[in-house]
Amino acid sequence: MSKKRSIINFLVALTLIIFSLLGFIIINHYVRLRSEYKFLKPIGEMISVNDHNMHVFVEGSGETTLVFLSGYGTLVPCYDFAPLYNELVDKYQIAVIERAGYGYSEETENSRDIDTVVEENREALRLTGVEGSVVIVSHSMSGLEALYWAQKYPNEVKAIVGLDAAFPDWYLQDDPEEREKSISKDEWLSRLMRIGFIRFNPEISELANKNDDEAKALMYKDLYNLTLINEEKALYNNASSILEKGLPTQIPVLCFVSNGNDISPEWRQKSLDFWSQFEGNNCSLLDVGHYVHLEATERIAKDIIEFVEKL
Repeated sequence: MSKKRSIINFLVALTLIIFSLLGFIIINHYVRLRSEYKFLKPIGEMISVNDHNMHVFVEGSGETTLVFLSGYGTLVPCYDFAPLYNELVDKYQIAVIERAGYGYSEETENSRDIDTVVEENREALRLTGVEGSVVIVSHSMSGLEALYWAQKYPNEVKAIVGLDAAFPDWYLQDDPEEREKSISKDEWLSRLMRIGFIRFNPEISELANKNDDEAKALMYKDLYNLTLINEEKALYNNASSILEKGLPTQIPVLCFVSNGNDISPEWRQKSLDFWSQFEGNNCSLLDVGHYVHLEATERIAKDIIEFVEKL
């Protein structure tokens, strides 16, 4: 009887320790998040769209507007694109839209279907005063947004510049079971990270220590958030929706495809095949990684200028 009581007491004590530790991790995370908010100083304009605030950075005053859309998981798009738009802002107006859950923008529980996302982008752009047709500069996953925008509003999209931009076919080839497993894993990881375990991830901690207070605050605010997970869930249906409507192949396209070591040969070839269907067929294979605009900035800026001047 004594032995049984000892085991019960041990289990009760262990449970209390686990819950106390979990409570400390959660409270510590949210207290630090609140204190870190003071470091968040948006460089653009905060716009209320569809019941959440979006951050849009606009600079320059040229006749043509280049609208930058980031890839999946890019931490702070307005900084990620800075090297490239700094090469272009003297000639064009540039606008960086940070989707919900990215950079300074708030998270949202709104659907991440492609129509909702594009309508939010358009409304955010309109509310910042950007008018007329634009050139969409899209990195990775946002290639889908660029395509849908051009499909639904062809008069608003003058051209598309793809920075190793994704395309519908790529997301439709995944095995459904593997896709569901990947999403479930990411959902659990997201929940764990969002209650504070993100601060105990060695890779994240090391990355945070290399950045200033504002970068750390943005990292802990945005990494692994559920808005991004909902984007991942919507990818298959979004890709299907675009193909069902027919590709806007009349839109001029300039694309840069990565030939880096981190890119599969299948991605390279399928990218070139897909984007070659569009008007102009201006595709370049670059020996750099997936973030082509960070590794081949001057080359890409030069090609964009030449491309836009011919539109």
